[in-house]
Amino acid sequence: MQIEVTGQTTREKKLIQLETLLNYEIPVSGTLVLMWWLLPGGILFLIFAAAVILFPLFTIWIAVLLFQLDRYGWFSALILFVVAPLCMIPFFSDGSATYPFYYVLPLGFFAFYSIILRVVVPIWDE
Repeated sequence: MQIEVTGQTTREKKLIQLETLLNYEIPVSGTLVLMWWLLPGGILFLIFAAAVILFPLFTIWIAVLLFQLDRYGWFSALILFVVAPLCMIPFFSDGSATYPFYYVLPLGFFAFYSIILRVVVPIWDE
């Protein structure tokens, strides 16, 4: 999916792309987190597979846009609050029934991060 913006400066294009991406990402990640607890086990695998595919794509795309916009603080926060907890999951896997929750937790952090970022992005172009 490519978001094309014409007739604007490069910085404005990147801000518009980031806002558009967040408009797609926030409902998707919020829905995936909520559906984790609401759906029975058979469909749960499909939701988990969608999260495993979409989560990295959204994370990478947001990280690239933040880096291109020179928002290194937000980029660092993304790494600290989303990527780092996801990388720590193998260290806490004890085979218990709560193990899948460890995968949902970074999705929840990412949804919260995206909502805060969505609120702040319109202020950046001023």
